[in-house]
Amino acid sequence: MSHYTSKFHISDPGPQELYEYLDTVEATSPSSNPELLESARDLGHSIGSKEKSTEGSVLGRLGIVDPTDQFQFTELGDSLVDIMYRDRNLFNTVLHFLYYSAFERYPDRHVFMSYTYREMTNYLYDNSPFGTFRGERGTIVGEVTELAEQSPDVDVSKTRSGVSLSTKSFNNYLQYLAELSPEVLVEDDSGSHGFERRAFCPPELMILAVDHIYKQNETDYETLLRVTDDTKVRIQQMCLLSDDGFDEVTEYAEQAYPFFSKKHDFGLNLRLDREVTLDDLQ
Repeated sequence: MSHYTSKFHISDPGPQELYEYLDTVEATSPSSNPELLESARDLGHSIGSKEKSTEGSVLGRLGIVDPTDQFQFTELGDSLVDIMYRDRNLFNTVLHFLYYSAFERYPDRHVFMSYTYREMTNYLYDNSPFGTFRGERGTIVGEVTELAEQSPDVDVSKTRSGVSLSTKSFNNYLQYLAELSPEVLVEDDSGSHGFERRAFCPPELMILAVDHIYKQNETDYETLLRVTDDTKVRIQQMCLLSDDGFDEVTEYAEQAYPFFSKKHDFGLNLRLDREVTLDDLQ
């Protein structure tokens, strides 16, 4: 059980800061926050200029470091660090998935910042495209706030400040989308960002999304997952994937991962032969 205070706000650390934190911990094994920041400075990392690190609390909520010891990687964290050094784009993709899914992966921990991340993602997907976010940020934050306040899955009593979100929460969220490849953020002529669904995503994100739905639906592995309209939307929301891109990515994932397959039998069905772990990702 996490000892962190549950909050809906998505805090400042973005993918770059989380990378620097993980790299510092892996390289120097610090045992205190001052030691971490000194080591980060020695490595040339920007987090070394901070008075206090907040990256560990984010990583703890996402299941990457031990919630009771921010300098100890979990099994998930060990695998993520391996990916981080091997493939930076895949690292950013996995961070997106872990942030999106933590609220559901750890239901007893009340990871409300993940709820915010998920609902902001779903809102952008459902209402895309956005040519620009200019004038839209307040609306998006208001819609997600209302969803949280009305959701039967959210126990607001578990947080001290209620559903406290702002446009800063949304701007911090966009740091993660900005690092995704293929891109989902677009720019207009004035340099203002907007959003559009992408026609392709890494197949690794597809199989992580399908595995997450297997778990949430309590579907047994080695059995078929029927791709209803709702299931397809859930996968596409996690992957930020267009309708046209769905078929191409499932085809690509089937070729890349032998434990994943699809079958057309009175509609599309997907099948995972076993649980997907980060160590499976190529």
